[in-house]
Amino acid sequence: MEVAELLQVLFSANHGLFSWTPLLLLSAIGIFLFWRKSPRVGGPVLCAVLAFYYFIASYPDWAGISSFGNRFFVSLTVSSSSASPFFCKASPRNFPRSVPPRSPPLALLLCFVFWNLGLMFQWGTHLIPARGPVSFAEAAHNQFVVVPRQLTGLLHDYFFRRKDLMRQIEQRDVQQLKEHPVP
Repeated sequence: MEVAELLQVLFSANHGLFSWTPLLLLSAIGIFLFWRKSPRVGGPVLCAVLAFYYFIASYPDWAGISSFGNRFFVSLTVSSSSASPFFCKASPRNFPRSVPPRSPPLALLLCFVFWNLGLMFQWGTHLIPARGPVSFAEAAHNQFVVVPRQLTGLLHDYFFRRKDLMRQIEQRDVQQLKEHPVP
């Protein structure tokens, strides 16, 4: 397997792990910090994560066809969440003393949470394609312009006109399948 193929699983616009869920990049850094801080426990965790990553990267349909992000890595949630504190604990040392120690990691975490919520909204309402690569320039534009405009209307439709909303979403999905058929 080539390095480019391995990197696609992480950074591809077609459901790459870090491009769709950038928060996991911090967790990945946390896993390496965990390994350096506690090699007896962190070493096996790191080996398991790398083996799982290689296994998924070897699978021909690693992108998961139609899913938000890369669903195959959900199995690593425990490893990712247990390693995240190592990143958060290490990061305050890199900021000046005038900044409260928890502020930068918390601000970064909130940015990632809002980015992912907006991306989930876009994916679920088919503002971005449900299958295949996504234009992140379009996704970023949608995050700041389209999502805020559509969110309140769709919440209203979700609670008071759910059948019509689901029908519209299904029609967008069918239209996307016609425009970009799955091979």
